[in-house]
Amino acid sequence: MRIRVYEPGGSDIKIILPNWLIFNRVAAIAGAAVVNKTAGDELKLSSMQLYRLLREIRRAERKLKRRFGKIELVRVESSGGELVQIIL
Repeated sequence: MRIRVYEPGGSDIKIILPNWLIFNRVAAIAGAAVVNKTAGDELKLSSMQLYRLLREIRRAERKLKRRFGKIELVRVESSGGELVQIIL
């Protein structure tokens, strides 16, 4: 995953994170705790359910990368020219 933050006239920040670092069991445990704390009684999610979801995302991502190349998940541009981009 690549995260790019660009500000005209300023610096261009690029962060490269391996997908295994984001989509792993520890992230699932932390994510499930955050979801359960903020969602209240509306949504209960176990860490194993979230881990299965992250594992399927990782598997689908490999197939999509082979077929389509880089996939842009988020692109936000402000009127001032600042840009935030997340590429899978």
